[in-house]
Amino acid sequence: MTATLLLTRPVQAAQEFAQAATGAGWRGAVVIAPLLQIRHCTSDMSAVAGAGTLVFTSRHGVGAWRALGGRCDLPVWCVGPRTAQAAKEAGFVQIRQAPGGDAVSLRAAILAAAPVPPVVHLRGAHAAMALAVGLDKAGVPAQELVIYHQQACALSAPARALLSRPVTVVVPLFSPRSAHLFSVELEKMPYIAAKLRVIAISRACAAAVDASKCSSVFTVTRPDGDAMLNAVLQVQAELEDSEKPR
Repeated sequence: MTATLLLTRPVQAAQEFAQAATGAGWRGAVVIAPLLQIRHCTSDMSAVAGAGTLVFTSRHGVGAWRALGGRCDLPVWCVGPRTAQAAKEAGFVQIRQAPGGDAVSLRAAILAAAPVPPVVHLRGAHAAMALAVGLDKAGVPAQELVIYHQQACALSAPARALLSRPVTVVVPLFSPRSAHLFSVELEKMPYIAAKLRVIAISRACAAAVDASKCSSVFTVTRPDGDAMLNAVLQVQAELEDSEKPR
């Protein structure tokens, strides 16, 4: 059985993941149906005028910071390798990243490193964790600045048509919010014939999925893009193995 990969990330991130999956051996179709659209917003830059260290928990934050004309000569902490790469491409030189690839490990790493204060978390309007609040309470002066919005989008017509057919659909979900939005869109559908194999980037993400509408919900052990890609290919291998003659 050849499954279809359904990607609900913002357009650029979805396209990049699709390219990586195809290059790594994904043989099925790919449908890109973003449930989030990134919108940069005007922010009060005076809030970061005296910043000693910047923090990004998404490469979308890096892109929004560049669009605002933000300075790139400060030390910066990034949540994972892709965000760190985006920071490097933006012109940052002093870049460090969390070893665990999530906000919890990022907070712990920042606290252990005793960064130059104040720390400013440049983030989207929706965040899984109040990072700056946690740092501040732990004794590291920190604040946050919202520099982009993650606008919710309805599931596209091609995606709804896909889910109405008796096919297997692999759905990698990269955040609790995208998982929630996906579940909301499923609830709107009068009929779902597809077998949904959901791959969640974290336990919080998995908990936000309506598992009753899925054939399976699998959580990767490491919260990053490589682990998600490996899981997608593993599902493909399992599906193909199940169809081999016994």
